[in-house]
Amino acid sequence: MWLDETLIEPICQAGLLRLPDDRVLFANPASIRREKLTVRVSADRCRTWSAGLLLHAGPAAYSDLALAADGRVCCLYERGDTHAYERITLARFNL
Repeated sequence: MWLDETLIEPICQAGLLRLPDDRVLFANPASIRREKLTVRVSADRCRTWSAGLLLHAGPAAYSDLALAADGRVCCLYERGDTHAYERITLARFNL
C-alpha cells in the first residue's frame, strides 16, 4: 500500500470500479477540500491516472461508481452550490 500523490483527497469516501477490460475508475473530490468531483481512469493497474472527467466543480463529497447494462458508467455523488450535501446526483457517461 502507498499514498498516490496524483489522487488528491480531502479525506472523503471515494468510489472505485474495475471494468471488464481491467481499467479502474476512481471518483472523489479532487481537491484538498470537498469540491471538484472528478472521475479518473487507470489502464495500468492503478500505477498512473488520467487527468479525469470533472463532474462538478463546486462542493462535492461521497461518491460511488457502477457500470450500467448499456455500458455507460454511473456515478452517484453528493454535491451542491454552497455545501456538498445539498443534493444527490446521478451522472451517466461513456468512457
